[in-house]
Amino acid sequence: MSLDFAFMKSSFFLAAGAVPLTLFITAMTLLASLPLAFIIAVARSGQKGKVLNLIFSLYVSAVRGTPIIVQILIIYTMLPDLLKFLIEKLGLPFDVYAINNVFYAILIFSFSSIAFLSEVFRAGLRAVGRSQYEAALAAGLSGFRAYTRIIAPQAVSAVLPVLCTSVNNLIKMTSLCFAIAVNEITGVVRVAASRNLHFVEGFLIIAAIYVLICLTVEWGFKILENKVRAHKVSA
Repeated sequence: MSLDFAFMKSSFFLAAGAVPLTLFITAMTLLASLPLAFIIAVARSGQKGKVLNLIFSLYVSAVRGTPIIVQILIIYTMLPDLLKFLIEKLGLPFDVYAINNVFYAILIFSFSSIAFLSEVFRAGLRAVGRSQYEAALAAGLSGFRAYTRIIAPQAVSAVLPVLCTSVNNLIKMTSLCFAIAVNEITGVVRVAASRNLHFVEGFLIIAAIYVLICLTVEWGFKILENKVRAHKVSA
């Protein structure tokens, strides 16, 4: 088997041009997911609100128990019709089908990431321990300040390695955006490869691009971990 290196070179630059869209989807998903995931983690770690805890538990179990491609197809199929129904009921002059598919991609990945990240943060909260929260309250801090200034920083620093893995998984998950016609890295290369059946070369380039992105993310997290470790030692 011989590889078409000319196609690999052209598809590499084609894929590189789609990297900003992949990173945009990832960044927007994290922006939406991280705060909500932490709130769910706090709610599930508390002793009160058993009904709410049960609802969140069922949501997390449902997300973790279904393939992401199934979630993509279900939400992408149902959500436009649901939005159309609501907008028509409200009498708003808005075309639901004009919404960019990138919006649906961010929404779907956020729906999935919130569940997984909430488990990551819940593990971090357990590592911190409730005694830290009680000590903060005893020092005169409100519950909100106790979490934002004492608990959250310690919980996040405790789960940085797992958080790095979650971010990389999310980046790789965006490769499924082609299922809803979003031309990110995988989508643009697959289209180019299908013209001359250069799928092997195309998939090798896709793999190389994702490896480079994920290695960069790991490098960034290692720098962050070292800074956090140095801060703990100096403190």
